[in-house]
Amino acid sequence: MSEILILIAINLAVYFRILRYDYIIDDQLVPKGKGKNIFHTLLLQLHALKYSNKEVEHLLRILVHTAVCIMIYVAFGRSQISFVAALLFAVNPSNNQGVCWLNGIGYSMSALCVLLMVAAPAFSILPYLYTMAWHVTAAFAPILFIAHGPWYYVFLLVPYIAIGWLLSWNIPVFKAQKNATLSVRIKSPNTPMRAISVGKMIFVIKCYGYYFFISLLPRRLGLYHTFGYSYGLAKRDTDKWESISPLFWSSFALILVNVAIMIHYWGTPLAYGIFWYSLFIGQFCNFVMIQQPIAERYLYLPNVGLMYALAWVIFQTGYAYVIATVFFTAYLSKLSYFLPAYKNMQSYVDYSLQDFPDQFALHNWQGVLHRDKNRLFSSMAAWALGLKYRDYDFRINFNMAHVLGQMGFLKESLKYYEKAGEGLAEEDAKEEHRKIVADARAIVEGRLRKAEGGDPRIIRV
Repeated sequence: MSEILILIAINLAVYFRILRYDYIIDDQLVPKGKGKNIFHTLLLQLHALKYSNKEVEHLLRILVHTAVCIMIYVAFGRSQISFVAALLFAVNPSNNQGVCWLNGIGYSMSALCVLLMVAAPAFSILPYLYTMAWHVTAAFAPILFIAHGPWYYVFLLVPYIAIGWLLSWNIPVFKAQKNATLSVRIKSPNTPMRAISVGKMIFVIKCYGYYFFISLLPRRLGLYHTFGYSYGLAKRDTDKWESISPLFWSSFALILVNVAIMIHYWGTPLAYGIFWYSLFIGQFCNFVMIQQPIAERYLYLPNVGLMYALAWVIFQTGYAYVIATVFFTAYLSKLSYFLPAYKNMQSYVDYSLQDFPDQFALHNWQGVLHRDKNRLFSSMAAWALGLKYRDYDFRINFNMAHVLGQMGFLKESLKYYEKAGEGLAEEDAKEEHRKIVADARAIVEGRLRKAEGGDPRIIRV
């Protein structure tokens, strides 16, 4: 019981300060309102169906994360190894989106359900099917039973697939944002993102290694990562991420080592942890890309296994608690530094840019935030920095052109609309985007023709 109390105390102490943090990203899209009574309201808040009190909603996420940590300790045998695994998981910075981002609850609840499956296999169908209300990240959970039995529970995949098919893959069910379900997301990727090729497999291998290194040594965190973000947007981007690089070779070697570990150490926490990690991160290694190429929220469930494997390795040394303390302190330091990022959307973008200053999409978002507050020169400065790293980006060029047009710099506006069009020409873009650029450009050209005989100050070169 003392171990459980320690886990509760650490989680509350570490995450208490996020209680007053604001809604960010798509938290802002969740309808505001209460239920019929306090219990109904709590259910709506937990499932991200309606929000009404930030403090309560953040507290619910902290409690779910705490429950996951407790279940790591319980499901993996109530041992010293599982306790250290739970401690490391509690403060691993790469888990941040599963705790601090309200709509990230789907990832932490999925992890809790999978741990309940492991703790009570005879009743595993209940938490497994319940994951359909949260996220698809736990879809392959029954495969875990190959490692610890009973092996025939693997066939729980059958009712999951059947129900998913009957629901037309509108998973998560009851989702407030219908465009966030699998049935919608699977249709959004362009052709390169859906294609399977030899070059794509190079990128997939890189993704596995990149995720593994973030999980184990989360040095850089943020809303968007630079690695892989532009894959599939344009041929030159795809070629860049499909190229043979040191990351490819290190990732390829890592996969070989992990396979050898699972074979040689099968039946130990080390093999089980690596198997767990690989099973749940594999689906996010971009065989088919359905959302962000790299996102920290995808690591939440895989990290359960990796922290278990890490704890086992630590206990094979003669300095278990010293090494565990080093990892715990390093994780906690990075996490404590990064938590203020969740104060509001501006903070999240600012903190993300500190770790990824070359991420063009973050600069674009920075510019949008400034523009929305009517800080137009600041917005253009942010977009100019973004164009430094991807000068043909459609969105940044379009935003720059639009603001320049609003300010009366019509010739400069046309130049950026032209660049936006060139960027679209390189992308597997939707026709509606091409029409938006063409219409906006036509409006500015019309304004320019009228202005040429008027006040010359609005025609700047």
